[in-house]
Order: sequence, then structure tokens, then C-alpha cells
Amino acid sequence: ARRKQSVIFKIDRTMNYFLLAETDFFRRINEAGDCNMEKAYTAFATQVIELCIGSPDTNRTIIALAYIEIELQHHPVHNLPEEKKEIANYVSKALSFVRKMQKFLAAPQVPPLIPIQTSTDNTNDNTASPLQWTGNAIDLVELIYGIDEMGCINNGNMPLKQLAPILYKIFGIESKDCYRFYTDIKRRKNESRTYFLDQMRIRNYELQIADLQRNGINKEKEIKLLNRRKEALLGKHRDMLNHGYLLYSDVLANKTTVLWRKRDFESVIEYYRLLDADFVDLIDNGYDGLSAKYKFEMILEHINKSNTEIEHIMGVANGSLRSIRSRIKKKKL
Repeated sequence: ARRKQSVIFKIDRTMNYFLLAETDFFRRINEAGDCNMEKAYTAFATQVIELCIGSPDTNRTIIALAYIEIELQHHPVHNLPEEKKEIANYVSKALSFVRKMQKFLAAPQVPPLIPIQTSTDNTNDNTASPLQWTGNAIDLVELIYGIDEMGCINNGNMPLKQLAPILYKIFGIESKDCYRFYTDIKRRKNESRTYFLDQMRIRNYELQIADLQRNGINKEKEIKLLNRRKEALLGKHRDMLNHGYLLYSDVLANKTTVLWRKRDFESVIEYYRLLDADFVDLIDNGYDGLSAKYKFEMILEHINKSNTEIEHIMGVANGSLRSIRSRIKKKKL
């Protein structure tokens, strides 16, 4: 008996594994008397919550919950006569709640996000991010919006205006107006608006196909399916780039764009991205909400077209060209 008491005393010094069985709720269900169970149940549930959230040792909390789960599951109150069934219902509620909290502890917990410091913060923390986004800024925006739409961060409960600056900081670039880039994406008139995410999917299909080809046996059907999906995505971009190439060739030959639609300007811009990604990225990053036509005018300047040539290509008078450039200048960030 002495040995048993010393063991219990040693456990209780670190944590009382049986504290939930010592609550008023358990006393009342053990007595099975007529009493106010709601108040006792609420106090029991509160203690379970405090145990799960406040305990520094998760493993010990799990043990305590496992013990009380078994006690509730096999409690003789389930065999009470009909007039005592209310007590049995409270026991069932308590058991369900304990099991919910067990699932809560078993799930991976997302650590709190560190708030982004603003220019008004009094801080000397200038630590550079170990990561650096080296792609186009608009590609990062596509990725951020994909993450937001899928609800991948904090179960989708973080607003985009908070999420975007955090991800920008993680990838080591200055915070941008994410919505401005997203507006540009939405304005695209081509079949696919998400060029970067499509390229990721194409690359993923290629890796899956390579893995299946290495395995070899009985994989032909899966490989054909992946190839069809890959070709469907490539087809969208191939058509756009081919269209852009043909129109760009017309531009080099100083042919007019008077009859062009928005999709035509966008196709040329995306084709020119292949030729000079840095310049197109500079337009995306350095200006606030430029239309495709205004971006096209900047490309004409960049390829050293004269004012007379630009006026002819765009079908505008000299005064109109000056107005376009003035508007572009006002949108510079």
C-alpha cells in the first residue's frame, strides 16, 4: 500500500492525470442524483479546454484525456433506468467533447504569424530574407492568389491584404499592391489567365510522365492521360504565343494596329516577355494598372521605334501620343 501511495504522489507532483475525474461533474454522475447537470457539465468542459490550451506538456494532457475518455465510455450511468437518462445524455455529451479535443490536440497546430513591421514601427530589424524571388512579380501574385483561393493559410481565414505582404516578405521583395497585379491578371482576354500556374501544372505533368516511364509496366494509359492534359495546356499558350509572334512581326514591319483588340495587344506583350522578360517585368512592377495598349506603347519605345513610326503603328496623332505618354508617366510608382 505504501509503495502504491508513493507512486501516486510522484505522479501528482508533475501533473494530476486524474484531475478531470475529480470534478463536480464526475461527482454528480457517480451519485446519479437529481441535480443541475448543465452547470456541472459546463464547468467540466471549461476545465478540459483549459487543460488542452494551458498545459505546457501536450503528452501528459493526452494521457489525462485518454483516462477520462475510458472512464466516461464505461461509466455505469449508461445502465440507469429511464427516469435517469438525462444524466446518461450528459455523459455522452462529455465523451463526445473529450474526443473532439483529442482530435484537436492530434491535429498539427499552425503557429501564429509574426506581424509585418511597418515604416512607423520603431525597430532596427533589417535582417534580409534568406529567400529571394527571382521570377516575374506578376507570377508571384498568381501564386499568392492561388494560395488564397485554395484557403491554404490559416484555413483561409487570413484576408488577402494581410497574406500578400507576409509572402512578399518571405520571398525577399518589397511589398507591392497585390490587388493591382491581380487586376492585370483578370483583364487578360486569352483563354488562360494564369500563365505561371499553367506552367507549373505542365512541369508537374512532365515529372509524373517521367516517373511513370521509368516504372514502365502497365502505365501506358496513365501516361496518355497526362500527355493529353499537358498538350491541352500547351495548346492554349502555343496559340497565344504564335498569335503574338505573328502580330509582333507585323509591328516590326510597321503595320498598323488600328483594328487590334485587347487580346491582340496582350498576345504581343506575352510574346515579348519571351524576348525581354526583364523589361516586361519592369512594366508590371513599376506602373500602377497600365492597360495592355499603354504597355504596348512602352514596348514600341523600347525597341527604338521613332515617334512617327509609333503614331502610324498605333493610328494616333502626335498630340494623342503625347497624352498617352503623359498618362503612363502619372501611373509610374
